[in-house]
Amino acid sequence: MSEEIPKEEFKETEPLEVAPLDQFQGEVEPLKASGQTTSRGSFIHIDHSVMLKNGLKFAFTYSDDDESLGSSVCSGLRNSLHSSFDFKDLDSEDFNGSEASFGDLSFGDQEEVTSWRENPEVSESDWTMTIESVPSGDINKYHVHKTVLQHGYKRGDFFVSLFEFTEKEEKLEKENSTIKVHEDAACLIPEMLDYMYSLDDELTITSDTAAALSHLSQFFGIKQLAKHVLIFMREDICVENMNVYLNTAMAFDDLQTLKLCADRCAEMIEDILPSSPLLPNMDPSFMLDIVSSRSLRRKKNSGHLSKLVAVYCINNRGVLDGNVFEELTGEEYLPKVDEEAALPLLMLESRMVEDSANDLSPLTSLQKRCVRALLPIINGTSANVTTSERRSRQKALDRVPKKVLVDLLSRSLC
Repeated sequence: MSEEIPKEEFKETEPLEVAPLDQFQGEVEPLKASGQTTSRGSFIHIDHSVMLKNGLKFAFTYSDDDESLGSSVCSGLRNSLHSSFDFKDLDSEDFNGSEASFGDLSFGDQEEVTSWRENPEVSESDWTMTIESVPSGDINKYHVHKTVLQHGYKRGDFFVSLFEFTEKEEKLEKENSTIKVHEDAACLIPEMLDYMYSLDDELTITSDTAAALSHLSQFFGIKQLAKHVLIFMREDICVENMNVYLNTAMAFDDLQTLKLCADRCAEMIEDILPSSPLLPNMDPSFMLDIVSSRSLRRKKNSGHLSKLVAVYCINNRGVLDGNVFEELTGEEYLPKVDEEAALPLLMLESRMVEDSANDLSPLTSLQKRCVRALLPIINGTSANVTTSERRSRQKALDRVPKKVLVDLLSRSLC
């Protein structure tokens, strides 16, 4: 049984507007992101440590000062938690899409336990799990049973470590423990508990809840839940719902789900157009995961990908630096550049990459690939190009480094 307090309302931030490719102009000012990390409180480790991507070590912990158990929140609302198990650690046989794939354990000898939803006096609950939603501060209490959370078929490593430690140290009281969880995941605690208590693998998952359930499975170390959610996401993620997954995964800094999304984008790269609303929402590291994905058919899709990279870099030129630009446009990832992307990429490189515009230095790898892409335009052999488009591109050539023009003209005369 749970007790809850209504949540407060919070305002959403306005989306950023981005400039289209044909409006690109002006100087590019490289800007490197910077930040700081903080650490608060005096914590005792419970041997279930995690590593945050900002370099801090964090653990499922018990604090003598504020009686708080663990947290899925660090540096504001962003969590970069890696649990004691990783998606890549799950056996391949677990992902054949069948319900029979959820492990070798069975419920054959497990006694049925009364639901946590019952009156705690009737259900004989022996522990109250208090969840604080962050940032709203809402408190929800769940009257649960240690035997399910610690020893059940769908037990969580968090609870195993927590109960073993606190029983040994005699620090855990029935009513006096709080676990802080991101509010977008805290609202799904009831579904998580229902799953842990059930004698089957039934769980309703949607595109909107998958990332939050994945976050809970990692935070509480519930391997069976992680398997269930991962199988769903592998079948469900597509271009149409990609923004939903990106927004929820980024809210939790869920690198594993973001990697799944990047691989799916790579698989379906031809379905993502330069005008797609997906591009403005992509983090630079996510875009790099796409261009470097093994799921990408590089020989076939390199030209199309170069157009996406060009639009992405134009729309994010205020936050990208030269190093990131060079990674995104490396020959390893973009062996071929499309003629439509060549000029924008040349202009971006000349403004973002030091020495690329120096006429005394050799051509860069990107400049050589762009020259090859532009030759059909110079020679007049490019297909489906109108006279006005050709004139516009020839005018744009005046904005690229002179050494590129010299090489381009010399090759056109051969």
